[in-house]
Amino acid sequence: MRFRHAFIIWQKEILDAVRDRRSLIIAIIVPLLVMPIFTLGPSYLRKLQVEETQQSVQGIVIQNADQAPALVAALKASHNLKLIEPKSNDETALQEGKLALIVNVPQGFEEKLSKEEKTSLEIRFNPTKSTSQTARDKFDAVLRAYQKQIVAKRLEVRKIPVEVFEPFSANYQNVASREQLGGFVLSFFLPLFLIMWAAIGGSQAAIDTTAGEKDRKTLEMLLVTPAGRSSIVLGKILAVFTVTMVATLMIMLGFALSFTYGAQVFGDVGEQLKFSLQPIVAVLMFLVSAGVAAMMSAWTFALFSWARSLREAQSYTTWISFGSIVPAMAVQFRETAPSLVLFLIPLLNATLVFKELLLGEINGLDIGVTLASSFVYALIGLGVATQVFQNEKVLFRQ
Repeated sequence: MRFRHAFIIWQKEILDAVRDRRSLIIAIIVPLLVMPIFTLGPSYLRKLQVEETQQSVQGIVIQNADQAPALVAALKASHNLKLIEPKSNDETALQEGKLALIVNVPQGFEEKLSKEEKTSLEIRFNPTKSTSQTARDKFDAVLRAYQKQIVAKRLEVRKIPVEVFEPFSANYQNVASREQLGGFVLSFFLPLFLIMWAAIGGSQAAIDTTAGEKDRKTLEMLLVTPAGRSSIVLGKILAVFTVTMVATLMIMLGFALSFTYGAQVFGDVGEQLKFSLQPIVAVLMFLVSAGVAAMMSAWTFALFSWARSLREAQSYTTWISFGSIVPAMAVQFRETAPSLVLFLIPLLNATLVFKELLLGEINGLDIGVTLASSFVYALIGLGVATQVFQNEKVLFRQ
């Protein structure tokens, strides 16, 4: 292997990647858009929907309203719900979302309350409609206030202080800082994007340097050059690795831009969070991403070199994307301390390290094992890719 030849191959592939519009879009444009769209987009739309439904007045029907005049008066006083006269098609209107709630008051409701007899309300709602769910929440608030008034009157008659039912209060204090809360939120999705783009960020470049060259009939000309097969493989994998790291940088830049200028999208929750990465944490995450990128660059290059055609190579990207998501999903809700063995499992180890770093824990052993194992897997992938390139029966199989 001659590193000078590998460097020349690397230069050639990087130049081709820069000229290829698809590679630039996948490596630069898409990562910059992914973070704002998938993190701030849903939160922003949800915030708009919640604000709209909270500010609007939902229509509800009170059946047998004459049996609960006090409750009806409390609902009218709230100004959050609109009372509609009952109709024969109320059930259909509730299913279609034209009506938010149907409250059925039993006969003798307030009479039973005055006698302190047991009674109940039947409330029908449609959880598939946001207006119905919002109306239910508003109705519950009015209902709780009405129940407290009844209880207070009963206690007053018995000359029992209300404090009997509330002997003490509990004040919960948050011991986590805004940075820790922000890191906790980020740990649910940032590792997923980093792992995914470390796995597929350079896929277009990898396809173009392998199956793409087969389809263009340019691979044969490259193989007859003075550069050895191992030098060619190393140069091409380094080019794929470079493109992948550019995509990873764009993901981190997209993260920084998203939460610098869009944290207000989270509303009141956003005031309790602070999205930031300490320089040491950002550097360590970039290093771990580099380890994953090196490993995946080698193995995806070997896989795409083995593919018979460009179409077959492109079909593999779906499985690679799915395979990179699974470890992130497995770690997402895991709170127990992982064993050291898990840091030897590809992709899973990097996801675990990302989560630790975002939660403010820097474990040198975990990071070291992850980087070392990724480096070993990258070398194995490099060896496999070299073997594929040296076997022309496999390389040019139809």
